[in-house]
Amino acid sequence: MRVKRRKRMYCFVLLSGLAVSVLMMAASCRAPDIVGGPLHNQRLSDGTYRGKASYWPVRVTVDVKVEDRQIGHVRIVRHFYGRGRKAEEPVLDRIIKEQSTDVDAVTGATGSSVAIMNAVEDALDKARK
Repeated sequence: MRVKRRKRMYCFVLLSGLAVSVLMMAASCRAPDIVGGPLHNQRLSDGTYRGKASYWPVRVTVDVKVEDRQIGHVRIVRHFYGRGRKAEEPVLDRIIKEQSTDVDAVTGATGSSVAIMNAVEDALDKARK
């Protein structure tokens, strides 16, 4: 009798863990929201500003240099990425070229792409104040 009860408990714990894992994977498959957009002559103060953003499991910290009220340079300070390192250079180039934090994401690195865009937008929010 005790053996059956123990087996049931093990099965319950195993299935509960599996269900939680499936739910977490499903939640992480949804693309994160992009919070920024084009600059359109916004009043940005020149200087270097730090921005942060995360989208589990991606975490990004950037330094954005604003020159002549435009994005002059962006540097990745920290990028915990999993497989998303390939997004760094293309997304930063697009942000500077288009002067926008809403640019095309890199296929296969959507989470990192959006986290980078949102981190730059966070830094620009500080330049607007």
